[in-house]
Amino acid sequence: MTTRSHARHTVLTLSGELDVTNLDDLCDHLRAACRTRGDRIVLDLSRLTFIDSSGLSVLVEYDAAVRGTGGALSLVAPRPQVSKVLSVTGLNRRLTVHERLEDAVT
Repeated sequence: MTTRSHARHTVLTLSGELDVTNLDDLCDHLRAACRTRGDRIVLDLSRLTFIDSSGLSVLVEYDAAVRGTGGALSLVAPRPQVSKVLSVTGLNRRLTVHERLEDAVT
């Protein structure tokens, strides 16, 4: 996981697999992002190859938390495998998903 700033947003790039074994790391990064720029968080999923239900739960939880403060959490460029999971679970309609980073930060 890497974190950077881009156009008033915090961009977290997730790589590999997101499952119960590394959720604490994601939560730590998300908490830090919320403290520094809590209203604009982008998760770059272009390098994420797998996400399980525990990872999806964290995305939903932080989406609600950020929205509760008037902010926005966006997902960017999910790979086909991750996109399929978002679609099957209906989260592609609940969460904000963009194909390109530029679309999420405008």
